[in-house]
Amino acid sequence: MKKMILLLISFFTIVCSVQGLSNREVTFDDLSTKNFEKVMNGINHQEIKNICTYDFCDYAVGSSYKEILDNFVVNYFKTFDNQELKANLQIKGVKITKVVFQN
Repeated sequence: MKKMILLLISFFTIVCSVQGLSNREVTFDDLSTKNFEKVMNGINHQEIKNICTYDFCDYAVGSSYKEILDNFVVNYFKTFDNQELKANLQIKGVKITKVVFQN
């Protein structure tokens, strides 16, 4: 019985560590939808899994940076109704706090 428990613990440890290695998270302080393409220059857009802003994350769906960002902004704007805030964010850009890359 002890061997079975140790085997299960070892298995779950390996699975958790492999799962943690499969995605890389990078946090940003000065990234927005306005400068995203410039900052991510040289990184294949297909490597991006998620884009997050504070308490909202969305899967990166699209065939280019522009399409990914457009989809992200549309889905983010669906989470609130304040038209003035939406207009302000369209001008200044939505702050991106975290990007998750897939390996």
